[in-house]
Amino acid sequence: MASRIMRAATLAWASFFALILFFVLLPNVIFAQSSIAGTVRDTTGAVLPGVSIEATSPVLIEKVRTVHTDEGGLYRVLDLRPGVYTVTFTLSGFATVRREGIDLPTSFTATLNVEMPVASLAETVSVTGGAPTVDTQNVLQQRVLSNDVLENIPSGSRTPQAFILLTPGVTNVRLGTIPGSVAELGASLHGAIGGESLITIDGDRAVSGGAGGGNQPLRFNEAYVQEMSVRTGAASAEQEVGGIVANIIPKEGGNAWSGSFYAGLTDARLQGDNLTQRLKDQGLQDVSRIVRNHDISFGLGGPVIQNRVWFFTSGRSANSRQTVAGLYLDTDPNDWVYTPDFSKPAIDEVRYPDANARLTWQMNQRNKVGIFMQRSGYGQVGRGLSGQNIAPAASRIANYIPNLFGQVIWKSTMTSRLLVEAGYSSFYVDREQRPFPYVPSEAISAIEVAGLIPGIAFRAPPASLDDAISAHLYQKQRDAKASATYVTGAHSIKAGVAVKTTWELATAKAGQDLQFTLRNGVPISILQTATPWERIQEIKPNLGVFAQDQWTVRRLTLNAGVRYDYFRARTAETHLPAARWVPARDFPAVEDVPNWKDINPRLGVAYDLFGTGNTALKASLNRYVNGEATETASANHPLTRSVVRVTRNWTDGNGDFIPDCDLKNPLANTGGSDTCGIISNLNFGLNNPNATTYADDVLRGRGVRGYNWTGSAEVQQHLFARTSLTAGYYRRWAGNFQVTDNLSVTPGDFDPFCVTAPVDTRLPNGGGYQICGLYDVVQAKAGQVVSRVVQAGSFGKRTQIYDGFDLTTSERFANGAVLNGGMNIGRTATNSCFVVDSPQALLNCDITPPFQPNVKIFGIYPVPLWGVQISGVLQIIPGPEITASYVASNAEVFPTLRRNLASGPTGTVTVPLIKPGTLYADNSKQLDIRFTKRFRLDRTRIEANVDIFNIMNGSDVQVHNVNFGTGWLGPRNLQLPRYVMVSTQVNF
Repeated sequence: MASRIMRAATLAWASFFALILFFVLLPNVIFAQSSIAGTVRDTTGAVLPGVSIEATSPVLIEKVRTVHTDEGGLYRVLDLRPGVYTVTFTLSGFATVRREGIDLPTSFTATLNVEMPVASLAETVSVTGGAPTVDTQNVLQQRVLSNDVLENIPSGSRTPQAFILLTPGVTNVRLGTIPGSVAELGASLHGAIGGESLITIDGDRAVSGGAGGGNQPLRFNEAYVQEMSVRTGAASAEQEVGGIVANIIPKEGGNAWSGSFYAGLTDARLQGDNLTQRLKDQGLQDVSRIVRNHDISFGLGGPVIQNRVWFFTSGRSANSRQTVAGLYLDTDPNDWVYTPDFSKPAIDEVRYPDANARLTWQMNQRNKVGIFMQRSGYGQVGRGLSGQNIAPAASRIANYIPNLFGQVIWKSTMTSRLLVEAGYSSFYVDREQRPFPYVPSEAISAIEVAGLIPGIAFRAPPASLDDAISAHLYQKQRDAKASATYVTGAHSIKAGVAVKTTWELATAKAGQDLQFTLRNGVPISILQTATPWERIQEIKPNLGVFAQDQWTVRRLTLNAGVRYDYFRARTAETHLPAARWVPARDFPAVEDVPNWKDINPRLGVAYDLFGTGNTALKASLNRYVNGEATETASANHPLTRSVVRVTRNWTDGNGDFIPDCDLKNPLANTGGSDTCGIISNLNFGLNNPNATTYADDVLRGRGVRGYNWTGSAEVQQHLFARTSLTAGYYRRWAGNFQVTDNLSVTPGDFDPFCVTAPVDTRLPNGGGYQICGLYDVVQAKAGQVVSRVVQAGSFGKRTQIYDGFDLTTSERFANGAVLNGGMNIGRTATNSCFVVDSPQALLNCDITPPFQPNVKIFGIYPVPLWGVQISGVLQIIPGPEITASYVASNAEVFPTLRRNLASGPTGTVTVPLIKPGTLYADNSKQLDIRFTKRFRLDRTRIEANVDIFNIMNGSDVQVHNVNFGTGWLGPRNLQLPRYVMVSTQVNF
């Protein structure tokens, strides 16, 4: 087996290096490039071959890029960095034509069609003007944010993650959260999976192997960002997944010294109060409040050797502390009733230091090397407080220190038509997580299902969490790529390869391996866990090979490509010592979990409607695989497939909160005055690595990996100088869903029952209605679980379809004013109306939520007098969905079930009181404003800023308590009150 693995690994890497050499000699592709393209004619309309085109810009270390028109008069200048360009057209016998002030953004093809008069009419014709605002050749959907925009709009955390949230239609986000928190991660757009949102640096992944393939422990420093493009759809064959991709173009320095300094500060004295009567009526004693936020950063760049070697470096120190609404320290953290001390609110604190450096070396006119290194930390004191139902003692301290990212990229302009690129990057993640020092090691976590805050966890971090109380995560990720581009006037042929490997070690320990569930302070059940855990997963490899062509025929440009994805992962052998409830365990290595092969076509078409470059019709149809990191490998680790958690009913007869029955006995038993029920899974405590298995057609094969198709139709219109409007329809549908089948039961092994919803004015129609379609397994099958993950298509058809419409605009005025943003209206409908095990799957199986608006607009306006500038950001997002999980007792179930629950007379069931997709809170709105006063001292620009966040002092709830009871709908996260941040920005 080992030799087979070594041969496969050797073959993968040998193929990679062979492809590099192959691409050096043949056409290739460049990641995330911008270009200038068009047709050159004379004044009679005849095409002109052999015209020399020179593109010059201060952002090019080589100063100039030169190409020539082909026999059809077509040209294309590739791999241009964002910046302002001058393009000169020269041909003997004709006047020289110069186009100046071409402002080229990231991943954009600027179409410049030129007419050249004969030399007798003019010697040089100069035209000054901005680049076209409509890309008539690319179908890639993106929003571009330049450095001057990033610096001048109000943002609490000044990170690319935060700026992604300003894209119209982005969901899975919250307004007014603690700057730099994890709430800024996991953004989704047009129905994509949130975890598929990626951040890249010059086209290289800068994310670790987390959920969905897009975990983002790095916090990026705005000081080193030259420009950022947020790709929202219709990505080419170069991209593996179909989620948001934010590509950062870092600053390179230059022939002139330049730098920046930023310092911002706010604290409790600069904050208002948005505690409304509505919030008080929901039981809230106080709102989230800033304690202190600071953010300090610098950037410095310049020449090491003029026109040959440039450098840029930056650093940052940022910290944010705030209270968490509705959560307080426990008056007595050692008792079994959560009694909040309203004078001591919970504190959530994050800090994110960063240091980085970039070196750019122009080896000669054709070859350039870029080296980038970043050391980024992320620490959180109070992990889990924001948006979760846990008391401070149940939260954790988490540190991502250090996160190390390194990158080397080589680019070679071998000829005016042939470009070669190869790169290598590495990413190292080290995350430690532990309980607070004041939590005793012998503390047992508890969850109260009723009480003041239903569902709250207290006393210690919940043992039900996957990462448990104490955890450590190590990841080593390696990425290598090679690509090339060969260009004729009509064709841009691209091909490339990317290889990624990941090694991951995850450990966890859940305190006493116990968790108690209480109802009004009385124990009703016990959770037992089998820690410590240790898992090693490896991705070897995640390979992508792609080829595509951009073919322009008159006004039509066809973008056609194909990508081959190969993903293979494994788990290493594991030894675990004996634990409290389980003996020592040994687990073998598992190969090919998964081993997937997919072919993903990409097709797009762009049409210049009138031939003027002002109106473009675009359509695309693309297949993407679902993002994957180590989730499937982890799920197939023999440890995970063993039963590591079970629950059992518990009657604490003497009220001492100590189980007197034998917890090592999986069957119902009595000890002293206590009674413990049968455990929920009789495989617990056994060395049974196959408690959960995966069907072979889930783990291995061609076309079995989860996927999604995306389709789009857009109209892009140039309105006036530097202003365009885009309207589009977007659709996404997914496939290859998985379900878990309990092989021990059939649908006939379940009995139906109903539950009457409580009478409560907060429920639809005041409550009191009956909820049927609920099922409980028969007592003879209680605790019998043999799970197998299979393709959902084995039981029926499952659908997940997103439909949405966007209307966006991008405007840059001559006076420097900017207006950018737009509106999205969309929804994701799901249907899974088939039965696997329990017929309860048919309850709420068809969910079609309403279309909901999502608005993001930002603008910058320089006041003509006094050096004053005003900027602002307006966000309107859908309110959170309102759901209600009700814990029904055996007594409530008995009249319709006509027997006790399978879990026993003290058992409970959780019932959804509200159909999903039917009730939502009001839309959340926030307006942030910045006032800037500018001063100039020679080449130095100094700005004094006053930012006012949440200027309307909104208090919209972002996360509710979904556990029905007295505290149902109680805010778990809401907007921060209006607050002021003062800052200064210095640029030279």
